Amino acid sequence: MAVKRIALAKDYKTIMALAQQYGVADNVLFASAAERYVQQMDLIREMRAKVLSEGLMMESLNTNRDAKREAHPLIAQISKYQDTSNKTLGQMVDIIIRLGQKPEKVEDFVVD
Repeated sequence: MAVKRIALAKDYKTIMALAQQYGVADNVLFASAAERYVQQMDLIREMRAKVLSEGLMMESLNTNRDAKREAHPLIAQISKYQDTSNKTLGQMVDIIIRLGQKPEKVEDFVVD
C-alpha cells in the first residue's frame, strides 16, 4: 500500500509541476480542482483506515433479525471516491492542456 501512496503522490506532484510550467497553477479552476483532489484523497485514506481497523467483513441484521456476514459498506464507497478522484486528476490535466501555455523547452520540465 505504501507503493501506491508514493505513486499517487508522485502523480500529483507531476501534475502540479506541469501546472507551474504551463502557468496555470494559480488559475481558479485548476486550484479548486487541486483542492478537491486533496480532499478526496484524504477522505479515501480515512475510509481505508476505518475498513482496516473494523475489518473487511461485518455482521448485519436483516428484517428477520438474522445475522449475516457481508462486506464492509465503505468498500463500495472507496471505489466510488477513487473513480471520482481519477476524474478530478483528468480535469486538472485538461485544464493544463486547454488553458496553459506550453513551455518553450520541453527538457526544462523537472519534477523533484
